[in-house]
Amino acid sequence: MSVPVFDGLPVQVDPSCAAWTDARVTPAEQTRIETAAVSLLWSLSGEQFGVTTATARPRAPWPTKSTVIPSWPGSHFNSSQAQAPWWWGEFQAFTSGIQDYRMVLALTGPVVEIVEIIQDGETVDPDGYTLFGARFLVRTDGKVWHLWQNLAKPATLTVTYRRGKPWPAYAQIVAGTLCCEMAKDFISDPSCKLSKMAKTITREGISIQLPAIQEFIAAGLTGIPEVDRWIRTVNPNGLARSARVYSPDLMTNWRV
Repeated sequence: MSVPVFDGLPVQVDPSCAAWTDARVTPAEQTRIETAAVSLLWSLSGEQFGVTTATARPRAPWPTKSTVIPSWPGSHFNSSQAQAPWWWGEFQAFTSGIQDYRMVLALTGPVVEIVEIIQDGETVDPDGYTLFGARFLVRTDGKVWHLWQNLAKPATLTVTYRRGKPWPAYAQIVAGTLCCEMAKDFISDPSCKLSKMAKTITREGISIQLPAIQEFIAAGLTGIPEVDRWIRTVNPNGLARSARVYSPDLMTNWRV
């Protein structure tokens, strides 16, 4: 996903966080802090979590009839080839009775749930199709998908669905911890764990070396131990985002 998505992450702030209930942290400020905290976690976790709603106009990814099943729209392989994906055998068995491959369409996944499918102006009965492998929609009512669409004309087929990777449950608590520390920073609470710009603090002749906030950012961390443990767990290699594959040879669904 190219933009932060916050759906599915209700922030849980510890009730004992006095800074969060401080009068100076208004409801509007709380909302701003929550948005900033979740956005930061989304980025530092490698942009891998979050669910969003999308509407696609699928268009002819495969030939209308074929003896092979592609690994992705626009590509083909034979079941005897070594590069067949892990789900080939299961998918082949699942679709063994399908003769017309317009009965199968591929969505940009992972698909969490199908919201609505409209074909030729009518809503398709959910009992008439099933989701396979988090991205393939297979018709089970014997009908076909109308995939040959002219994008310059009204749609003959649109699929509205929720896609992405749901946030882990523990992320709610981690986000709450980050919100508490950001609230402390907002009211200048000295107990705030967020690293400041200073690297050296001298008190009564004793110098303490502290890492600057830039060092934590460069390492993909926040400086808050509880939060950083979670980040290292879900993104141990510090990736900026998940790997993606692009090819001009692949046909993709038009995003409405």
